[in-house]
Amino acid sequence: MACEGFSGVMSCACKRLCAIELGNHSVKAKPCFELHGPDGVTEPLLSDFPTNESAVRLHVRLRSAAVPLWRAEFMLAKSNPVAFGAGGAQPAPNARCPGACSHRGTCVEARNRIHFCLCHKGFHGRACEESDSSACINHCSRRGECLARFCRCEQGSFGVDCSLQARDESARQRHPYVPTYIYTLPDELSTLHHLYQNDPTDRGVFYANRVFLSQLLARKDAVVSDPEAAALFFVPVMLVQVRGNLWKPYTFLDRVVRHLRLAHPWWNRSNGADHVFFTTQDRGGCWVPNSMAQSIVVSYFGFTEAEAFFGHERRLPAARDGRLKSAAARRRFNLSLSRCFVPHKDVVVPVDFVLPEGMARHLKGGADEVACGARRPALLIVTGSVSAVVPEYSQGVRQAFEREHRHTPGVQFRKGHWKIGELRSADFCLAPSGWGYGWRTYLSLVAGCIPVIVQPLIHQAFQDLLPYDSFSLRFSPEQIPRIPELLRQLPRHRLCEMRRSGRVYRRAMVWQPPHGRAYDFLMGSLCRRALYLSTKRGEEHPSWADCASRNAEQLIKGPNGWLREVESTSASAALSARFASAAALAVKMIT
Repeated sequence: MACEGFSGVMSCACKRLCAIELGNHSVKAKPCFELHGPDGVTEPLLSDFPTNESAVRLHVRLRSAAVPLWRAEFMLAKSNPVAFGAGGAQPAPNARCPGACSHRGTCVEARNRIHFCLCHKGFHGRACEESDSSACINHCSRRGECLARFCRCEQGSFGVDCSLQARDESARQRHPYVPTYIYTLPDELSTLHHLYQNDPTDRGVFYANRVFLSQLLARKDAVVSDPEAAALFFVPVMLVQVRGNLWKPYTFLDRVVRHLRLAHPWWNRSNGADHVFFTTQDRGGCWVPNSMAQSIVVSYFGFTEAEAFFGHERRLPAARDGRLKSAAARRRFNLSLSRCFVPHKDVVVPVDFVLPEGMARHLKGGADEVACGARRPALLIVTGSVSAVVPEYSQGVRQAFEREHRHTPGVQFRKGHWKIGELRSADFCLAPSGWGYGWRTYLSLVAGCIPVIVQPLIHQAFQDLLPYDSFSLRFSPEQIPRIPELLRQLPRHRLCEMRRSGRVYRRAMVWQPPHGRAYDFLMGSLCRRALYLSTKRGEEHPSWADCASRNAEQLIKGPNGWLREVESTSASAALSARFASAAALAVKMIT
């Protein structure tokens, strides 16, 4: 069933099913038809446009007033300007179009009575007879056919992109990263269906988990087909695509965990400690059930206390000292509540943002167009709304900055819409949190602006790997009145050093290939977590342990870079050094 990818006018019965299964956002703006006759209103179950056009009534919203076809010209043009915008064009039965549009599109009758096919997403051709492999994850790895954005794999291949093979030798291969098994979930729990319906090629803030899954499958540097050979287990749930970024999926994730416990043996071996969930929702690990308390949660949100304290950090000392007076406050600010992020267990990653082409080209090295230590027009730029959001949205930082520095020379405020290129006009960029995660740290770094991080109790992306002190500054909310003064006191040579360091490490904040290295940094972080678990179990020298010793400089180069380093030295000496480094790291993480 095509929902978001449907082109043309669908049956209202189909639109209703799409709204129930995928959320109203998937079909909200799509017109639908129903039939009015002597016996009342009927909703055909198929979306082939009816031949009895006089009985057709159209809706944009399911509860809006019905409009006869002859009065729907504006409605159709607004829904699809390319197909219906010329005026006079209207939907027609598929039988009037070439090949009935292969039942992969809908028929349109132009004003001159010429009929043409309006193909659903993922198909093209005069009769929609050709499928577009680029609409499927990794082009189905050239081992299957892309149909309606789903891969139909050739015999012997399987997986969401057909990249896995029944006779796979991956268990005997040595991978650059920790061996990882990807679960296949049953239909009622597989959120990949929602992802496909909402376009698997989408990029942007909420799609880092999809980009990671795509690279994990395509790069073949960690995935194993045999779960017995795995050190980690990836559970592919795409939560935002199901109900949006504000959905709290406690019940759904409990159902997923229950399935893993009953259908497979691997969850019960570690109580889920070696299982990885990647959520791109606003508050990440705050919204996972207790059944996932031991699991590795990858998210955008690194708040190290319970959700109740976010935006109310000043309550934390009173809660710790038992000084909360009212019973309601003691219930709300309860220290026994689960923390949103556990540093030794969970991982914070950057959001997926699509860079302007010119900026993406300069990611790999390249000199800044501004001289290294030269001052820019503005000292500090503050982006985003202040009055339109509650103080909790940014932990009160945006509001405090406007109160203190509304008229401070050198401090610029960009409210409403702003572009990433504007960040280059200032030496420093304020990087507060959002209502949940904040992404200005990463945007600033990629744009060549030094991030000024004011996010109490929040871990940044890959903080255990990246030398944040070398390319960013961090302040507490209490320092806000003095921040501009402190920034002006920074020596020029220090400004230059931070810009240089930022140009090196900004690739860690980008998912986009070929220069983005967010995937490698996430895999490096997962290697460390897997080694920690392996050491706790008393396992000695797993074959993949050396990946946990990779530092930021090596991860920026990617596996090809540091594998060449291994080949250029004595294999045994290099291996011994890595095992020693990895073992020391594991001990450090445990203690």
